Amino acid sequence: MELIIQLIKSHLDVSEDALSEIAKRIVKRKLPRKAQILAPNDRQQTLIFLVKGVTRNFYRMETKEWTSRFSQAGDLVLSIDSFLFDEPSKEYIECCTPIEFWEISKDDYHELLAKYAELHVLVGKLSYCNLRLSTTRMYNWKMLTSVERYEQFCKEKPSLIKTVQGQHIASYLGISAFDLSRIRRRFSQIKVSTFIFHLVDFLDIW
Repeated sequence: MELIIQLIKSHLDVSEDALSEIAKRIVKRKLPRKAQILAPNDRQQTLIFLVKGVTRNFYRMETKEWTSRFSQAGDLVLSIDSFLFDEPSKEYIECCTPIEFWEISKDDYHELLAKYAELHVLVGKLSYCNLRLSTTRMYNWKMLTSVERYEQFCKEKPSLIKTVQGQHIASYLGISAFDLSRIRRRFSQIKVSTFIFHLVDFLDIW
């Protein structure tokens, strides 16, 4: 509970009454790995605050998938268009690992918005963050090589390297699973070469 309160305070100048009301309406839940949170044409009915685990937003066309987002502890899990604008979802959201989370229903969310005007700021910030994420992703796809995208992913989301399936990481980076394996082997070879170089240098000193 403390984590979600801290997150809200970091984004909003919110009253204690509003925080107390939020605390009364959120519910803690768990879901297993591969559980589906949202599917195309559904309307998201709850806002999820992730406490533990990883989820992904993705699109599917026939047998191909494109992962648009990974969410980790401290993130809000949602389809922006579906939850905020009540449009049918165009994407899937599923659990990459078992997850623990707090959730609040859309009805409760709207009641709180009507009662506490300061919460409207959250809507604007969510929309802004989504736009920024989309523009950053577009830039990376056009301007960075596949190796550079993987290197950036490792720096920004290091904990996901071992917790998320390689095929999902590949679809996020816009490359094939084969290309991801090739890039990973290249990085491993570089690490080994660097280690040997430093070891030889150390032994030469002594």
